[in-house]
Amino acid sequence: MSTMLCLPPETTIIRSMRTLVVYYSLTGNTRKVAEALADALQGELSEIKCDRYRRGILGYFRAGFDGARGNLPTIDIPPTKSDVYDLIVVGAPIWTGIPAVPICSYLTERGKQFKNVGLFLTHGGRSLPARAFERMEALLPNPAVAKFSVMTEDVRRDRFGDALQSFVATITAKQAA
Repeated sequence: MSTMLCLPPETTIIRSMRTLVVYYSLTGNTRKVAEALADALQGELSEIKCDRYRRGILGYFRAGFDGARGNLPTIDIPPTKSDVYDLIVVGAPIWTGIPAVPICSYLTERGKQFKNVGLFLTHGGRSLPARAFERMEALLPNPAVAKFSVMTEDVRRDRFGDALQSFVATITAKQAA
């Protein structure tokens, strides 16, 4: 299910910009934002899969333990050639104050080859996104061209359009420069 958000007329997507939106989502909240971003940026969507984590208390503890210990899980990544994209947008939920460890695995494996990256995070409100963004950017060769975070409650209620529009406008302006 894709969420359609209307962008203001002054936000023009650069048609020749090839964009890939890569995300990991356990509950579907990050997926919802990723789909809206792919629509807004007219990009392709790629979901990272990881069988190690499940919903529920045991899955939460396993994820927290792996994150605290720096254990990176095995992930399934759909085949893509990142070098054919002008922009790669990477999204994840925040788990115990850091990006979900499947995204850390992805960025560890592939992040150093990315030139232009946008980042987004979903979170429950108890975590500060700055630390999670720092962790993601540490795995990249360059700082992110744009970042935004949204609380899961706002995702559930479809109240993330303004943040998404601002993110897209920032990317569009930087690509046009």
